[in-house]
Amino acid sequence: MNRTIDAVDAGCCPLCGNANQCGMVTGEEKCWCFNAVISEDVLARVPEQARDLVCICEKCANRSGAI
Repeated sequence: MNRTIDAVDAGCCPLCGNANQCGMVTGEEKCWCFNAVISEDVLARVPEQARDLVCICEKCANRSGAI
């Protein structure tokens, strides 16, 4: 399977569907998640087609105790 960012919405959290506030999507050089520590449990819930391509939102990360 050829995974690309075009296959998912880079501006939406793959866990809740809300805006993920990704800095890269908005044209910044980095994203809030670059410095975040996100638990393996949270990352495991990200759908396969979005892994390593799309940010989860801070709300999902905080709700899960990930940051």
